[in-house]
This record gives sequence, structure tokens and C-alpha cells, in this order.
Amino acid sequence: MGFGQCTTATPTVQFCYTFSMLGILPQTLNSFTGLADNRTSLIEAVREGLPYALFEDLIQALELSHRELAGIIGLPLRTLNNRKHAGRFTPQESDHLLRVARVYGRVVEFFGHRDRARDWLKRPAFAFDEKPPLSLLDTELGAEAVSTLIGQLEHGVLP
Repeated sequence: MGFGQCTTATPTVQFCYTFSMLGILPQTLNSFTGLADNRTSLIEAVREGLPYALFEDLIQALELSHRELAGIIGLPLRTLNNRKHAGRFTPQESDHLLRVARVYGRVVEFFGHRDRARDWLKRPAFAFDEKPPLSLLDTELGAEAVSTLIGQLEHGVLP
């Protein structure tokens, strides 16, 4: 599955997204997953497992290696290889993958450009004791801290 194509996850859920949608997730999260403004459907999609193609798209968007993104979502490389062959992730893995995608989308929305967002996520930040924000996305609390910082920056509040 390449950019801009669809795949049927289950008989009831279909995923369609393009690379441009990946860049503006907060406003188009439902479009990103092809679930038309229905949070309940998104929850169900995570429970059923997100497609492996999302992982590949995030690797390209964030310019990470498979090993780096697998580490962020807490997957051993051997398990990642199994998910590649299966074509989808488990519910827990999907939840972790969606967390990274949502924060990335939030940062892109703030900076207005994917390259700037990616660079900011990878650059050490004073607010995080000189750790890159991307390194915090392995936990929900870390992702919340990054999103909170973006919210503060949007409102001109310095940490």
C-alpha cells in the first residue's frame, strides 16, 4: 500500500490516507484514518489494529530508521518484522503508533511545515532538559508534555 491508497482493515473499517493528511492530523484525524468524524470508529480501528503502512509513512515523515521508530513505540525489531508480514499492529501497538502520529500532526500544525516540525521534534529542547521531544513519545505522559509545550508556544507562553 502506497501513499494515497486504501486498505480494508476489517469488513467494517477501511483506512485511507495520503501523506499530506499525515501532516495535519489534529484537524483531520478522522480523515487520516478514513473514519469520517467518528471517534468511536477510530477507537474500534485501534482495537482492530492499525495498518503497517502507517509505520512506514511515519518513518518517512520523521526521517527515522525502523529501529528508531520501533523503539519509540516499544517494539522489538523481530516483532516489527512479524507485524510487517501480518500487515497490521496489535491494539496496544496501534495505540502507541497513533500517539506518535497525533503528536507529529500537532507539531506540524503549529509549525506549518513538515520539515520544521520534524527538525523541532529531533532537536534538544530546554523545556525537556535538553532531550529531543521525539524521545518523550515513548510514554503517554511524554506525549502529553510535548503537546502541552506546543499549546504554550501557540499562546506565547514560554516554559
